[in-house]
Amino acid sequence: MKPVTKIQSCTVVLPNKDIDTDQIIPARFLTTTSREGLGKAAFYDLRYNDDGSEDAAFPLNSADTADCAILVAGNNFGCGSSREHAPLALAEAGIGAVVACSYARIFFRNAVNGGYLIPYESVEDLSQVVATGEEIELDLEANELRVPARDAVCTLRPLGDILPILEAGDLFAYAEIGDLHQWQQIAQTEVCRKWWDHMTPLMHVNEDKSPVTQSLKEVFHIEREILERETTQKSSLGPLHDPVYTATGLAILPPQPTPRPEVLQALSG
Repeated sequence: MKPVTKIQSCTVVLPNKDIDTDQIIPARFLTTTSREGLGKAAFYDLRYNDDGSEDAAFPLNSADTADCAILVAGNNFGCGSSREHAPLALAEAGIGAVVACSYARIFFRNAVNGGYLIPYESVEDLSQVVATGEEIELDLEANELRVPARDAVCTLRPLGDILPILEAGDLFAYAEIGDLHQWQQIAQTEVCRKWWDHMTPLMHVNEDKSPVTQSLKEVFHIEREILERETTQKSSLGPLHDPVYTATGLAILPPQPTPRPEVLQALSG
């Protein structure tokens, strides 16, 4: 997802509460490993009749929502099973943001971690305020939903800690930026020059500018070895954090405190 400050679009409104992931994308469409076709599968059982024809009563099938990028819903949006395909299907259908009173936790995290869409929480139930096909504007800086035709302004809950992840593109991109920023900060202190000099070769990148997975694992193992050497005191690096390995094998290391001089000495030895 590219960093944005405003989204202007017509909207599709689904006033039902507890819209679950099986409604968002039925389980029979989860066998694919490609994004292709997931947009058409979004809300399939609600959008289409048994003969495959469009149900004219479903909001996404209206001519007024052909280019809709904002979906407005009620409470507990995305409940049900923890399928990552759900926010991805919405994104492939052209939805860039969802505004709901509340979300199921796993759907919310999948939407953010994958950078698929912006999950905004509304203070009030805006599915009872905004109409399908109405032109609206989401202001990510002011945390407001505006309806220009009616001069209406509705307050949204701030995105908070998830905003940097969305701005980076997804969780992986955010982790890469965080790692590089962390080591750059460490390198600015004289006592940590050796640490930076040692870590720099391990922070090499692939042609696509993503960290090499093995390098991050090497970082972890170096820290493990240092901890095993220390017998007279607790870790100079602070608590030992195991890396989080994702489905793609990328290791995301939690931030570590600045190493002490004795750790630098251990490295040089």
